[in-house]
Amino acid sequence: TVPVRPGQNLALSVFARHPCSDRRAGANTAQVELQFLNLAGGAIGSPVTVTALTASSACDVHLPVTLSATAPAGAVSARIQLSFRQPATAAGAVHFDDLNLVITGP
Repeated sequence: TVPVRPGQNLALSVFARHPCSDRRAGANTAQVELQFLNLAGGAIGSPVTVTALTASSACDVHLPVTLSATAPAGAVSARIQLSFRQPATAAGAVHFDDLNLVITGP
């Protein structure tokens, strides 16, 4: 998690790739998620989520992924989650690299 203040703008970028030697299959996806938290550590609203890769994404290519959000009232921190979702345990792997987070504003 990273500390934030309400009204701050967060811009996140990361590269995602899946190797041709272990291609993603089925309904597998890779996702990037940003969730704002209150002082008690509880989630504020729904997370901002971007699908980074699907089984049809090019393999062995670092694909850029970006998302942005503004910290809502009551936010004291933000949690970044990079995930690989395998709903039917289909094959595949994901690599994330060069995550960058820029926070601007009040």
